[in-house]
Amino acid sequence: MIDPEARTEKIETTRRLDIGGLPLPRGFVGRMEERREIRAALRERKTIYIRGIGGIGKSALAAKVLERPGVELDDALVIRCNEVMPAEIIGKVAAFLQGQGVSGHAQAAAILSDSRLEMGERVRKAAALAESRRYLLVFDNFESLMQSKTSEVSKTSEVWSVADPELRSFFRALVTAQWRTTALFTSRFAGDLFDEVPRGNWVDVPLKGLNQRQALMLMNNLPRLRNAPLADKLAAWNKVGGHPKTIELLEGFLADYSLTQVLENKAIQAQLTEEWERYFMGALLARLNDDERRALTAASIFQGALDRAMLAHCGADETMAARWHNLSLVQHEADARHGTARYSLHPVVREFLLGRLGDDERRRLHLRAASFYQERIVAPFRDRLLPEAKGHEREAVMQLLEMLVRQTQNMDLARGAMELGIAWRAHLYAAGQYEQAGSIVTAIQDILARWGQRDLAKGLLRESIATLDGFTQAVARGDLASLLKDEGRLDEALAIYEEVYSTFRTLGAKKQMAAMLSLICIVYGMKGYYSQAFMRQEEGLAIEREIGNKEGQAIGVNQLSILYALNGDFTTALSLSQEAEVLSREVGNEALNATTLHQQGIIHSKMKHPHEAVTRFQKSLEISRRIGDKAKIAESLGEVGKLLMDVGQVSGAIGAFSEALEIDRQLGRPDAVGADLEFLGNVHERQGQYTAALEKYEEALRLAQQYNPPSVPIEEQHVARVKGKNGGVSADRKRISGWRGAHPRIR
Repeated sequence: MIDPEARTEKIETTRRLDIGGLPLPRGFVGRMEERREIRAALRERKTIYIRGIGGIGKSALAAKVLERPGVELDDALVIRCNEVMPAEIIGKVAAFLQGQGVSGHAQAAAILSDSRLEMGERVRKAAALAESRRYLLVFDNFESLMQSKTSEVSKTSEVWSVADPELRSFFRALVTAQWRTTALFTSRFAGDLFDEVPRGNWVDVPLKGLNQRQALMLMNNLPRLRNAPLADKLAAWNKVGGHPKTIELLEGFLADYSLTQVLENKAIQAQLTEEWERYFMGALLARLNDDERRALTAASIFQGALDRAMLAHCGADETMAARWHNLSLVQHEADARHGTARYSLHPVVREFLLGRLGDDERRRLHLRAASFYQERIVAPFRDRLLPEAKGHEREAVMQLLEMLVRQTQNMDLARGAMELGIAWRAHLYAAGQYEQAGSIVTAIQDILARWGQRDLAKGLLRESIATLDGFTQAVARGDLASLLKDEGRLDEALAIYEEVYSTFRTLGAKKQMAAMLSLICIVYGMKGYYSQAFMRQEEGLAIEREIGNKEGQAIGVNQLSILYALNGDFTTALSLSQEAEVLSREVGNEALNATTLHQQGIIHSKMKHPHEAVTRFQKSLEISRRIGDKAKIAESLGEVGKLLMDVGQVSGAIGAFSEALEIDRQLGRPDAVGADLEFLGNVHERQGQYTAALEKYEEALRLAQQYNPPSVPIEEQHVARVKGKNGGVSADRKRISGWRGAHPRIR
């Protein structure tokens, strides 16, 4: 039925946007006043906050706005906050910007993901870089990120606030940033998000129940209520009210009862909206047989839409799902991404189903859901799992997951495996299986960081630390310290490393003690405290020799080689690197072998032995290509490019630097990208190609300002020199890359 109120609204010509999985009920009516208010806010670039009780139609209203926004928008992102981990949200916004393929957006995504920067600075810089386009960011079910706290003013009334401090800072910065993009929130609670935001910069859109005319229009859009007499519809509205979800549940209720029976039942008196929801849902569930009810309850533990595989895992089929849909217990939606039909449970229905369960039953369902994601990881590779994995299937799956996310030949496969692994971990965590959940985090956290999802990696590690103890907690703390080290928070990382080392020493875990001493050595080396670095690495190496761990010895000897090279003793450094190479071959660690050869190439380069240096780099490059270690490939290509540039082989140097640049961009390593750009700029400058050189230097400067501040003066000199067209040769920046790739993993 056409909404007559729409006749008074100007026909929209703006492009309709994807509603991003938001639910649209079978009949959407009314809300014209709210839609006008929201469209006016979009035109004025005001933040929008839609609030109301569960099922009142907040998400549906947001979907209708996306379908017809009333202003020209370049794109929209919908994040259903109840279906993701809080730590995932910033990464999803960054990925959205990255995926636009528009100038400046990749840089904006990198800045937004850079946890080394203060959150407000991250958002402001990213907003400035994305200013050329206009987006709508929808944060649906925002209340799932919030917690209640007592008001500091009254000491009695409740105030709702975003629970995670970092995420709270993100949203505050988002709604105060000066950019063309608009944020829209749907929430059951008002919250304190806008306490520091001028009232004229945002609009509050409270939703109430449908009035009589709107409720009748909704009933006329529903097949069973449509044919009821007008008097009965009016009586129904008077009895159950104008809550859209309640009316939809009433529609399902009429699959087995007549509207007259509802109206004439004296036991059913006027109730609050929440009570009507519970009444109808209880009655609807009673109409299901035991199998249907069990399957629907099992399905409710999943977040997001249900595909056929999920339904089958819960013991349901299409016939059963159609029965649920007929009773208004699930919503049917077309999945454009997967090309299949899927079903979703409204949050009100999901909460009702899960609220009926005890803790033990919830844990059982979470474990059942965890097994679903575990099976999805295994299924394509079941024939390749080793026979000896029998009895140790979970450990074998963990190894498979780690292998899939670390391989770089098929990034779609890697990202798909990561998505499954995170979901697997979430259900294990919810079931209280903290050690198993923590093992997944240990396997994937550094890859998440490599992909720029450092906030998510740190969030997962902090949850592991909070729920584990002893050895496993120490491992998680060490991994968190490594992320902090990579962010330049060296003192903080060093303090944690020392505490973790003490824990391992108390536990007598010598292998982990040695690994931790190597990491402590790295931090001291990065701080320039070489005497402490030498001392701690020698301690670690002594332990590795005591326990006969040749792989650990190879890593330790290689790091000593790096320290001697940094101190200018290249002869000792070369001897140690050759010793590390022999050890790496003995244990069959090709990645470590490539690292030692790369280190020898650097040493020979410093000793002015270009032929020997190129030979070592080429050997390292050959191994890295064979095993698919793209990070090491890029590092070796960078060093080869410098050597080729020094001997005047310009085309070869450009080829090496360009390939390294492409790989480093793909791997999301902005500091390495900056170095590649600097070297490319240097080659162009030597050739007199000043425009090309300036372009590379300026981009390298922007990256240095964000990711490598000590290099800023060097890049500024390059830019100034080329702008003046003075020619000359840039200073050869030292690029000791041996610290990369040789780090021990704390297991």
